[in-house]
Amino acid sequence: MTKALGGPTPQRLRVQALRYLSASKAYDALSNTPNCIDPDPMTRLSDIPVQADPGESRGNASPLVTAVLNNVADTLAQFLESRLATVIDLRAMPQMDAATYQSLKDALSAGEVSATVDSDVTVEIRETQYPGVWWVTHRNEQGGIVTELIEITEVPDILKTHVIDMRAGLLRLRQTLAEPSPV
Repeated sequence: MTKALGGPTPQRLRVQALRYLSASKAYDALSNTPNCIDPDPMTRLSDIPVQADPGESRGNASPLVTAVLNNVADTLAQFLESRLATVIDLRAMPQMDAATYQSLKDALSAGEVSATVDSDVTVEIRETQYPGVWWVTHRNEQGGIVTELIEITEVPDILKTHVIDMRAGLLRLRQTLAEPSPV
């Protein structure tokens, strides 16, 4: 399926549309869990050809930034209809150099909500200025970026408590309440 982002005008970028993965599948793939579902090849951004036609782009933004922003807008509109979360893997875009990356980050800028999850890796979650569009960065123990994602969803899955963890927490709470309190 081919989808022209930003309308059919020749001045805009043409990007082959990716099939949307749920955020949970993307996290399963990142964590290499046994439940990981291997996405089919057309779900990887590196497999999607991006071609810029000469012409205008959004302000001073590069054609690639304009394409990503149009994709985010289309995906956000789809989410509002379907409630299907989407993950865009920025590290899978070989055409994105440091200047383009910074331009995209500046265009999305910071919103009102941010969080950090400290586990095997550190995950920084920041809502952009557009509610429902999240910038998610996974860092290794040395602080290097492992992956960087744009998630379109109400709340990124990594911030949602898993039922297994909730059950373990309830058990610990009940054990704490069952202990005699110090006088």
